Amino acid sequence: MAWNEDLKQAMQSLSSVTSLSAVQVMGLKQSTTFEASRYQSVLATVSNMDTVFTTGSKPVVLFSRLASKSGDSISLTIYSGPTFTGQVLVPDYCLNQVSPSVSTANAFTATVSAPGTQIASTQYLLSSGLLGLGGGSSTGSLGGALYLPANTSFLFRIYNPLLAAQAVFFQVMW
Repeated sequence: MAWNEDLKQAMQSLSSVTSLSAVQVMGLKQSTTFEASRYQSVLATVSNMDTVFTTGSKPVVLFSRLASKSGDSISLTIYSGPTFTGQVLVPDYCLNQVSPSVSTANAFTATVSAPGTQIASTQYLLSSGLLGLGGGSSTGSLGGALYLPANTSFLFRIYNPLLAAQAVFFQVMW
């Protein structure tokens, strides 16, 4: 009996993964899958790299959030409803080059005065070495799929907790 329940749960999990992959492929074929990225060559010690993401008239499914860093660790926290000014558009790219379209969602650099409400657990990208002892660079995924409602602003805040500056790359796909 327990084996059947385990198999059922495994199949449901596989179903969810397969469904997400199917949504990604469908979005790609329909020119509704986009990506944007940022690179900061020097993220100062104990500071943030803020990216504001605004959805347009349609909800958005974030498929992935990837990061790379040259130091020991970074964290990513996502907030809803940030207060921000001075936004500068981060270019985004349609991943269907057969019939490309324009995204209704946008990513911006901005000055954030209030982060808003945290909506997901903080994700961490750690090195394999001891923190603070030069563990080295690494790349990884910072969370899975996330559904974002239409006409809403979000803050993706990457935090450098180290006592040394480091280079940081951040990419989001929707």
